[in-house]
Amino acid sequence: MLETVVRVWVGIVGLTALVTSLQCFVDSSFLAERIYTLEKDAVTPALGRLFGTWTCLAGVVRAMCALNINSKPLYIATLFSFVLALAYFAAEFLIFKTAALTVGVISPLIVAGGSTVLMLIAYPGIFNKQDMSAESTKPQSKKH
Repeated sequence: MLETVVRVWVGIVGLTALVTSLQCFVDSSFLAERIYTLEKDAVTPALGRLFGTWTCLAGVVRAMCALNINSKPLYIATLFSFVLALAYFAAEFLIFKTAALTVGVISPLIVAGGSTVLMLIAYPGIFNKQDMSAESTKPQSKKH
């Protein structure tokens, strides 16, 4: 059950990231309006493309994880993408002071934080059962 919840949630978040990445390539000014509200002059078309590329990669990794939820390396990479996003948006707000606590910053903080917690909670249920089933299918060695 929890595996399905994670799969659907990560898939939705991944697809949303892909749509957001397209926005970055089409019009980077939305970054100044929604995220970097305290440093609007720092938002350039190059930053928009970079942010779009990073968001696209995160979206692809997350979508692939949703399709292959039982791949431990992909699961861990996806989990790390959420931790990285959480750290990034928190740093822009708390350390660099380029972002105010607006919907454009609060939303990714909630999604990244909640997704991190969800994936950590679901990890044992998804991978411990795999490890146990792998152990049961191993041939037993004979003792001499």
